[in-house]
Amino acid sequence: MSGFSTEEFLNFSTIKIDNILHTAVSKTAFGEEYPVLVVNKNDRNFLITPICLSGPSSFDERTDFKILLDQFEKFNICGGFLQTRHSIEESEEFGRVENVEFFKDYRTNFRFNFDEVNVLLQKMHKSSKRYSKKILADAENYTLKKIAHDDLDSIELFSKMYHNTSVRLEFSESYKFELQSWISLLSSKISELYLLYYKDRLVSGTVINPVKGGFDYTFVTHDLEFKNSGRANVLFLAKYLNQNSEGKYMDLGGGMIEGDSLSRFKKELGCTSEFFKRIRFVVPKNYGGKNFETNLLKGYWPQ
Repeated sequence: MSGFSTEEFLNFSTIKIDNILHTAVSKTAFGEEYPVLVVNKNDRNFLITPICLSGPSSFDERTDFKILLDQFEKFNICGGFLQTRHSIEESEEFGRVENVEFFKDYRTNFRFNFDEVNVLLQKMHKSSKRYSKKILADAENYTLKKIAHDDLDSIELFSKMYHNTSVRLEFSESYKFELQSWISLLSSKISELYLLYYKDRLVSGTVINPVKGGFDYTFVTHDLEFKNSGRANVLFLAKYLNQNSEGKYMDLGGGMIEGDSLSRFKKELGCTSEFFKRIRFVVPKNYGGKNFETNLLKGYWPQ
């Protein structure tokens, strides 16, 4: 089960979003569940997926648009924006199926595949390999703790560290969460929290979600004064999940923008680049007929 299709994640991801008319879990033609929101903007109703890469791992425009529009028919949907986990080539194109016109492009996700340590190191760039060897040589001083869903003290530690990170990096409001939100999210027992300690010092925390074939590295925070806390966190979490689950990879997401320092860090770790399909779409008959200019789908959408 995807960690994104739970009621807890839907509630968590929508707490800072205005004008929500409805939240639900939809299904693709292959039966995969994923979360969807109906929001009202400028007196029109749109379908969107929530924050994070919470969409389906496959989306077939020929079948899945019809399923969506039939499910939400009473809302008179005018269009929307779907972020998926559907891997595609680097491409951009317009398309059309019955009742829907759409524009497809992609967002880069960096995938950390689970391998033996020597294989992982071979994949890393020179600087990352050097730092990773130092971390692994000091492994006895690191402790990764899987946090119980009712361990409120540990959840509070993560919440405080995440809050400090969100302020320092000026996260958008939709990515700022308080303690009670984390408690509610983790109560699902699907989303999981891990804390990484160096000796007695908390250096990193991560909330992950299971997805098809692996895991999503959904929320993470670090002690920036501890050198290489981010790299250590990925290494020890990947090692644990590889040994204790059937998952084959961990999706680290992309950067704040394409090609930024965060993207470069993930690439230097030896991650593979997965290009996840994004779809902006309009239902012309509901939006306003033939007056809609499809080039608008290439920009900020919905509007």
